[in-house]
Order: sequence, then C-alpha cells, then structure tokens
Amino acid sequence: MEQLWAPDDPGLMAREGQFYMRFDSERFTLHGQANHPVLQIYSAKGQPQAYRFPHAPELPVNAAATTTHKFIRRCLEDCVRNHIACRKAGQGLDPIWPKRVLQIDPSSARVRLVPFNKSMDQQYTALSYCWGPGQPPFKATQTTLPALRDGISVKVLPRTIADAVRFSLQIGCTLIWVDSLCIVQDDPADWDEESGKMSTVYQRALATLITSSAATCNDGFLQTEREGSVLLCPSSSQHAEVRARKLCEVGHHQPQSFLHSAEYRRYEPIDVRGWTLQEKRLSPRCVIFTDSEVQWECHAAHACECGQAPSKELAPPPSPSPSQSPPLLTREEEEWFDVLHDYTNRRLTVNTDRLTALAGVSRAMARTLSRARALGRLQQQQQGRHKRLRVEPEPEPELGPETESRFAAGIWMDAEPSVLTMRGLLWTRAGAPFMQAAYCPPQTYLAPSWSWASIVGEVNHLAVAKFAAASYPTHLVEVDLTAATADPFGRVTFGFMRVNGPLLRAGMVWKKGGTMHLTSSSPDSPAAGSCDVDCPLERVPMPRDGGRKSSGFTVQRQTAASAEESERLFAITEFPETEVFVLPIMEYVNNWGALANRVVESLVLGRSPTLPGYQRLGTISMDLKNTRLEDISVPEDVYIF
Repeated sequence: MEQLWAPDDPGLMAREGQFYMRFDSERFTLHGQANHPVLQIYSAKGQPQAYRFPHAPELPVNAAATTTHKFIRRCLEDCVRNHIACRKAGQGLDPIWPKRVLQIDPSSARVRLVPFNKSMDQQYTALSYCWGPGQPPFKATQTTLPALRDGISVKVLPRTIADAVRFSLQIGCTLIWVDSLCIVQDDPADWDEESGKMSTVYQRALATLITSSAATCNDGFLQTEREGSVLLCPSSSQHAEVRARKLCEVGHHQPQSFLHSAEYRRYEPIDVRGWTLQEKRLSPRCVIFTDSEVQWECHAAHACECGQAPSKELAPPPSPSPSQSPPLLTREEEEWFDVLHDYTNRRLTVNTDRLTALAGVSRAMARTLSRARALGRLQQQQQGRHKRLRVEPEPEPELGPETESRFAAGIWMDAEPSVLTMRGLLWTRAGAPFMQAAYCPPQTYLAPSWSWASIVGEVNHLAVAKFAAASYPTHLVEVDLTAATADPFGRVTFGFMRVNGPLLRAGMVWKKGGTMHLTSSSPDSPAAGSCDVDCPLERVPMPRDGGRKSSGFTVQRQTAASAEESERLFAITEFPETEVFVLPIMEYVNNWGALANRVVESLVLGRSPTLPGYQRLGTISMDLKNTRLEDISVPEDVYIF
C-alpha cells in the first residue's frame, strides 16, 4: 500500500469520509468492492487524535517481539484472575488425563517427556497446528521414546513446535502438550487411547497456542514477517498523523457475512485441517498466531494487537422478529449443525479419523445437550405457576435418560421423532448436485451409510424452518453400533439402524454427465423426480437366489480414492432404470406463494447385495399432491446399514 493520490478528473473527487489510495498498483476507494482489502485507518499512538480516527498501536514486525508476549501475558493474567466463566470451563466432565506431557528446561533449552499428574491441571499449554503433508520429521515412536524421556534439544524439534516451546516459556509456562510428541505414533493402542483424551487435554490447558498461519510443522510462526503500515496524512499543526494498514481478516476479524460461505471465506492453513476444529472449540483460552497479528480469545473476552474490535461486535444486531415463535432447536442443537458444516469442510490425512477427530466436541456436546433439555423441561414445569413474593434460586436441572440423546456415528438419536434426529438424518452432500467432490474411499469403513461420516466431503442439512409443522411417517426402532475403541464417540467398525416406516419402490436412471432421477413404480406413487446422491453410484447384480436364478440388479455406492476420481465417476457413470427404494422421513406443508402443497423429505435407498437390508444412496424431496402415504404403502421395519 502506498500514499494517497488525487485523480485528475474532478468528477472522481473523493466525497467526505472517503480516501483514494494505491494498493499493489491498483486504485480503489475505501468504500470499494468487497474483494478489496479492508483497511484500518487510525491515529498514531502517542500523538494527538486526528479527525475521528481512534488511536491504535503499531504492530511489531513479527510475533517474537517482546511486546507480543507481554500483551498475551496481560491477557492471560487478567483471565485467570477475573474470568469466572473461563475457570469453570470443563467442569462437570470427568477428566481423562493424558499419560505424558513435555517439560521445558528454561536454562538448557531442552524438553523432556514426563508422566502427567493431576497437579499439572491448567498448568500447561497445548499446541494446535498443522502437520502438513506426510509425518513430522521428529515424533514420538517406540524408537525415539527413550531419547524423549531423557531430554532433547529444542533445536531437534520441527520449527513450529520449537517456536511453541519458546513462546510457552515467554508467557511463564514450562509444560506443553504436543500430539506428535506426547502420543506414540507407531503404537495403534496408545494412539487410540490417548486420542480419546483430547477433550480433557484442550479443556484443561492453561492456554492453547493456535498456529493459524503455519501450513506445516516446519514453517514456524514467530519469525514470520508482517506487512507494515503507511502514512496517509501528517498533521503538522497538531503534531499528529493518520496511518493505514491492511486489517487482519481471519480469526475474530473474519467478516461476519462470510462466516458460513465457503466460497468467500478467507482460510488460513489451520482452518482446513479437521483435527484443529475441536482443539480450538474445546479450549477455554486461545492464543492465535495469524499472518498479521496475534489474537487472544477466551470465553469472556477477545483482544488483539491491532486494537480493532472483533467483527461480530462491529456488525449491526439482527432485527427482532415481530412475532417470534419458540425455536425448533435449542441454541446448543443449532450449534451442533454449525459445527458439522465447518468440520465436514475440512480435510483429514487419515479418513478413518472422521469421527475420532470430532470425538472431543461430541463428548462435550452430549452433556451440553442433556443440560439444555433438562433446563427446558424444568422451565416448562414452572410455566403457569404464580410468582412467589420471596425470590428463590432456580433449582439445578436433573439429568437423566429422558433428557439424553444417544450419539450414534455422528447422529443424535432420540427414541421419539425429534427435529435434532430427523434433521440429522436428512443431510445432503454440500452443493449437490452441482458440487461433486464427496466420495467413499475404497476398502475403508468409515460409518453406516445413514451417517454423514460415511462419506468424505462437506455436508449440509435441511433448513430448520421446514420442521415447524412437520410430521414424521418413519420412526426409529433400534440402533446398533460396534465401536472400534472404548470411546463411544470415536470410530466404529459396523452399524445399522432399524426404522419403521412406509417404503416406496422407484426406479433410478443415471445418464452420462451426472444427471440422475427417479421414476415412480406406479401412477399413485410420488417417488419421482431429481434426487441428490451422496457420491457416485453403480449398478450391480444381486446374488443368485439359492444358486438357481439371478435376483436382478441393485444400486450401491461406488468407491473412489479421491475427490478428483469422484468427479470423473460422476461424469462417466450411466446405467438404465434400476430398482431403488424411497423412505419418507419428514412431511410438511410448503406455503409458497398462493399455493400450499404437501412435501415429504425422504432417503433414497438401494438394496444391499451382501446384507439383509438397505444402503443409503441419497435424498429426494417429493410433492405429495393429493396422495396420502398411508394409502399407497404400509409401514414396515427397514434395516439400513
């Protein structure tokens, strides 16, 4: 960014409150188009305020500066001393302590792997970072464990980890937890056990160091040079000056309008890694190292080096609705779907981590959802009662089976139909049918087909407003899962659910180019129209019946090794009409315009060639018109694997 400039054309003169600037040899106004950088204009600190521009400090050239770690120490000390909400974070959850932690020797610049004990609770920092492609050059293995226990020089560590060790010392902490050094990476049993303790590790850390701008563990983050500011207009009369710099647009400066738009959102390397989502969400205190500044976030406060308020504080508050009906989902339930949208848009090096890398959030959410439901039940019981003259404290809500949802491979299952469960089942591949990147990896079991975790790719969920006056023709009977470890929120090796509902026959036709649609099996059936499939599909023969004759063909998911191969399969796949089935999940009235029509949201299923049941293929939205489901189909038990 260079100095101010004045256009020659008088018609282009700047209006009041508007500057013309030059940035990377391109001209734009401060109120220009959205793709231009956002600038922070401020009065230099230590000088009189010029115009209405507030004072702001100059940013240090990098995060290794003394002013940076002093700023974080002040934030940390204030939080520990004054923020009750941050101190209470993680309370109510039984801590499952990690086995090991790194101890830093300030005098020798060495780290040593030591056993973790309870006295270290909230006395250590935790690191959230990107490994990058491949494995870290130095990690904990059965071979390197003896050296780690004896102590190694910080110089041996990958640069990002070494920087984290140095910064921990600068803020007064001599313990740090790093996954690649505290979990034995070539011991599957140790990895399964210790990875299941992530919720404790990050919830009970003094602070989590988040290296947002470092793409790999070798990049480092303390010495990354930042862009400086420029002088806009000096004021000799007031001995003041107005300066400008490009505003950080990540972290809590992410523009609010773009938070849920993957197309426009600006990502830092850490924002696309799957594991780091729960590492940040579980942490009561975060130190975020962006490419332009260091930010502080805790449950009670946000702060940053540039001094600009977070985006959500600058955004105008939402307009209140004139007639607001009770929410269909609690705030906690809505938050779960926001988490899934963000999480499934991220990448994992190992596809089988799809549930494991979110297990800490799932475990914390289980108690949060249970408490929210118990509180809602308590409030309902108190409605209609006369107010008492004497003010009494509200009783603590009682938790029990009736307030709990069962976590089943990424879906919260309720015994009775609920918006949480039914919306959870009605997920779709994001952007379908236009964004064709999701795929099912070969020779790898991720989750039952009814779970979003069974595919690799971003998913969306049906708009919650459609559930306002919904009915549910299908209800849950049974869910059975085989867990891969002792963690009920982690990886599974097999599972099915049994539901009872009307099952409609249909035919699926797939034309080359990725066009697929359903045809109804009878004039009365609504099971027809375009559908959204979860991934590329294929037509396969059913096994012979008793060895005598073929039982026809079915449609099943087609495996792909990558998103690119999935794109290719979408383009070249074609098959003639083949029998599939439609399972109605939720029925509602669509009041669009002057017409009101009944719509049913359904799962598209294919008969499994190997198991006595069905596999999910996708979803379809059907217009019932004058048809009633009970007139064309009788409810039956359906097994979905």
